[in-house]
Order: sequence, then C-alpha cells, then structure tokens
Amino acid sequence: TTVRCVSNVILTGVGGILYPPGFFDTTDFIGTNYFEICTNADDIWLHFLALSKGRTFSFLSSSMSNPKYWVGSQAIALHKMNVGLDLNDVYITKCREFFRLN
Repeated sequence: TTVRCVSNVILTGVGGILYPPGFFDTTDFIGTNYFEICTNADDIWLHFLALSKGRTFSFLSSSMSNPKYWVGSQAIALHKMNVGLDLNDVYITKCREFFRLN
C-alpha cells in the first residue's frame, strides 16, 4: 500500500474514508446551512471542513478503482447528478466561499 499526502484531491466514500477521532464537532454543522451549501455532496463539504481545520489527507492506494455494487444500487446515485449536471463545481464554489478558502 502506498501512502501519499494530498490536498488537491477530494476523497469520496466509495471505498471508505477514515476520519480521526475528534474530527467532527457538533458546531461544524450547527448554523452552517450545510444542506443549502452542499445538498448532495457530503464528501465536498467534509473536504473543505478538513481544510478549514488545517488537516492534511493521506491517500492509500487500493484496488477500489473498480468497486463492486449491489445490483440496482446505482440507479439513483449522487455521481450521476453531481458529475452529470456539473453540480460538483457549484458545491466547490459554495464551500470555498463559506469556508473563505481560495
């Protein structure tokens, strides 16, 4: 397994993401309008939340480049909406503005 620190890659939960103990704080979501900013993009929200806390990311290479899915589970999937309709760019822009990151 290879470990690389990255900051320009948004990790997604297809193969799982391990957040360290204490990463989440209830104040991270209270009064943030999270659902308006990132309605269907929790991974983008968590990426910018981590950046705002000065966290770094470690990427472990794996065999998840072709994950297995339950039959029919991808009929409705976030990637179809977010990638297909270019919504990821919208969510990234909103998060940059909210977290005041360039």
